[in-house]
Amino acid sequence: MSVEIGGKESEGREPWTQEELGLIFSDPIWTQHAIPTDKKAGKEAAYWIPLIACYTGARLTEIAQLWTDDVATEQGKETFEFRADAQRDQKLKNSGSWRAVPMHPELIRLGFCDYVQSLPKGSLFPHLPKEGQNGAGGQFGKWFGTFKKVKGFTSPAKSFHSFRHLVATELRLAGATDAQADAITGHAGNGVGRQVYAATIRRKAEQLRHVIELLDFPTIQIPAYSGDS
Repeated sequence: MSVEIGGKESEGREPWTQEELGLIFSDPIWTQHAIPTDKKAGKEAAYWIPLIACYTGARLTEIAQLWTDDVATEQGKETFEFRADAQRDQKLKNSGSWRAVPMHPELIRLGFCDYVQSLPKGSLFPHLPKEGQNGAGGQFGKWFGTFKKVKGFTSPAKSFHSFRHLVATELRLAGATDAQADAITGHAGNGVGRQVYAATIRRKAEQLRHVIELLDFPTIQIPAYSGDS
């Protein structure tokens, strides 16, 4: 008897360790706001996308296609909405992936809401190239693949998707239920009861705020975002 968790997207992938995260986020991109010049990195996207992945477990394509109005920045109600919208060319892996996820306090500390508010309505990462396979996420994925190799992570088991596995793993280790973890990461889950519960908390993201706050990673070394390159 075998149990498959997460389907094809989970095969051969491993979550980052705390030490590996410390190495990644000690890069000048975050500590000195040294934005990469590679066009595939999408300027500010290089700074924010890995952080968002670290504190939401969202897929790369879900993050890369966000619009500014997909993010609520009202104090005390900061939230991401990952959704599908054909007019915006926003797509999701499955229906269970449409969800609202409270913003982690660390993203708020770093100034993500200020970044969102500094932009006109439209793409959250306007400098991210969108042509080619998988759109904006595909271009960014190529850049991140090169970046992680430069940092010493040459194994294919360590990839951008490792952020997703990290969040799913850490939430459960910290005591989150399967339904809560699935609602945050957008996994379809198993069973009618879990699907009903997930649908309910997607409509009321505040019920998940204490769950997202269970995540604790070594990003305290990063100074608050200034927007100055």
